[in-house]
Amino acid sequence: MGIIFRSSFEKLVDNLFYKAEITYTVEINGMNVPELKKGVEIFDGEGNSFGVIVKKTVSDDRTRTVLTVSTVGKHDDRGNYIGNSTFIAPGKQLDFCLKDNKVFSSLVKKVEYST
Repeated sequence: MGIIFRSSFEKLVDNLFYKAEITYTVEINGMNVPELKKGVEIFDGEGNSFGVIVKKTVSDDRTRTVLTVSTVGKHDDRGNYIGNSTFIAPGKQLDFCLKDNKVFSSLVKKVEYST
């Protein structure tokens, strides 16, 4: 008698034990972007979801936009990963896009997770 896996054992373990709710904050400088608003999903360049915007704050002079994004990702002893294994940490530049492929560059300010 044996067990047959349709996926690799490593992938099953990874999905079961390292899955985490990840919330992160990014800052976009130099512009206010009206299409980035609460409820909008953002993606990497290959179409993998980076999460959904849950909060948006714009500076008084409209030159700085701060987004809080929520997603399901992975966490292990090396850090946090979103999308298709994109490492995310404070201080990292994160490029993302919308469904229309408009690209935005941002700086990660804060990352939180819960398993």
